[in-house]
Amino acid sequence: MKVVLDNIIFSLQKAGGISGMFSRLISGLMSYPGVDVYVLERKDARSNLFRHIADIPEDRILPMRSLPLICERYLNPAYIKGMPKDEPYIFHSSYYRYCNDSKARNITTLHDFVYEAAKLRSPLATYVHSRQKREAVLRSVGVACVSNATKKDLRRFIPEYDADKAVVIPNAPLCDYREAGTEGKNMQNILWVGDRAYHKNFKPLVKALSGTAWRLVLCSSTLSSQERAFINDYLLPGQWEHHIKVDDRTLSSLYKTSRCLVYPSIYEGFGIPVVEAQAHGLPVIIGRCKATEEAGGGAALVLPDYTPETIRAYIASLDSHRLYTDLFRRGKENASRFRWADIVEAYVRLYQRALS
Repeated sequence: MKVVLDNIIFSLQKAGGISGMFSRLISGLMSYPGVDVYVLERKDARSNLFRHIADIPEDRILPMRSLPLICERYLNPAYIKGMPKDEPYIFHSSYYRYCNDSKARNITTLHDFVYEAAKLRSPLATYVHSRQKREAVLRSVGVACVSNATKKDLRRFIPEYDADKAVVIPNAPLCDYREAGTEGKNMQNILWVGDRAYHKNFKPLVKALSGTAWRLVLCSSTLSSQERAFINDYLLPGQWEHHIKVDDRTLSSLYKTSRCLVYPSIYEGFGIPVVEAQAHGLPVIIGRCKATEEAGGGAALVLPDYTPETIRAYIASLDSHRLYTDLFRRGKENASRFRWADIVEAYVRLYQRALS
């Protein structure tokens, strides 16, 4: 079975959950018996934080056209040079492209509908993104959703596709917690992992920590001057620290040594940090978001609202040894459900059905 993986996501972002997911998928498929893997890739893909995980042999890389990224991200290959002309092959894009070759069997992974649901961008940007996603789905013979919540959104936002045909293939922890150290806990550290878009509810957390002895440990992209000023308005010098492009070893240590992860997003496609934290035994506080509640498996505390007072009260509740140890135990049990080996196996089955 020949499979072409479209690595456009590694050029579109420097890091992120989709990059991490696709790198793990590539790595697993490269060693899977009977799967002949090639990747379609731009030269600038190498600057992505997760690209190195895949360890792709040079003879398996098919170069893309040398076009500006703003153009190439929306252009769908008419054919893949080097692929057989007399037998079907799989084309699986990392980010909503499809192949027009009559022999290509297109596969699409639906990561989320955040553009549509959270209204993050301008109407024009949302329209362009949504149209590209819709075209990819409608031209695919196999569609995978990262959660049941995302599959439900598929019915809502692309009703012309029969969502019953889509399969749910979740994500799994990207951080290799098995190599973590045995550092002691710092119950003052409150961990935040991910970006700070408005639907993530980052600002209420900062306000919740104001006037307390807790410290914000932020693992995210570069802060703007306005964001730094906002944090400094509420937190004292030394009450927060910022890690940029954090590696697995550092992130794993932070998961093991913090008091809790606060992840109060109102919309996600899955929520990888939730299961990463649970895999480390770290209690998680999440928002009322169907995808993160699904990922959390009933082993996370769910905020009823997003006021600083409520967030502060939920963090304080972890002073209860009984509650803390219960979340530790149930979180680890829940996180054990998500394994990359199972995810790779599920994608192979999806490819096989598409070719048959």
